[in-house]
Amino acid sequence: MEQFHNEKIEKISDIFAGVKIMVNGLTHPCAPELKNLMAAHGGEFHMYQVSSTTHIIASNLPNVKVSCFMDDYID
Repeated sequence: MEQFHNEKIEKISDIFAGVKIMVNGLTHPCAPELKNLMAAHGGEFHMYQVSSTTHIIASNLPNVKVSCFMDDYID
């Protein structure tokens, strides 16, 4: 919850506990809205993909990035 300390977001549930997302490109809902949803429901929002990222949210993900992400997780 440290990432949300400057924002006044009421925690509603822990439904996303353990879920750590990174948004790639334009999405619907948009990244700020997803960030708020994660804060309200116990998840984490990453600005960049890190080793602890569990989910990537994207409308379109080029095959090159898919291959790169798969290589990172298959090792």
